[in-house]
Amino acid sequence: MLKSCSGRCRILRTAAQLWREGMLVLGQNDPAQAEAMQRQALELVRGIGGFDVLQARIHNNIGVILSCAGRHDEANREFGTALDLLRGRIAPETGLHTIIAKNYRSTLAPAHQQAPAQPLHAAM
Repeated sequence: MLKSCSGRCRILRTAAQLWREGMLVLGQNDPAQAEAMQRQALELVRGIGGFDVLQARIHNNIGVILSCAGRHDEANREFGTALDLLRGRIAPETGLHTIIAKNYRSTLAPAHQQAPAQPLHAAM
């Protein structure tokens, strides 16, 4: 690894590894482990302060996991948090913002639906 990488840099790399691998774990049908990995990544990023766009990305991933597990109300809150974190930081027409906004809208579907109307997208 890079010798010049600071403690903060190592924490960010660890968080990135956790959120990416967490989404792979979701693909292996283990939503509980996937969620735990995303939350661990989120705590690491929060612990070093700032990085609202990274936090938004992770909240989106948690929302995807929760939605896939049928926990649509919780997913909706995660997507909403992600959008709040992006406000004023990136333009609404950017790819990340668009993905999260679509995910958010998909969880607003009536509670009686088993699956969201549109496929959800992770922000890897």
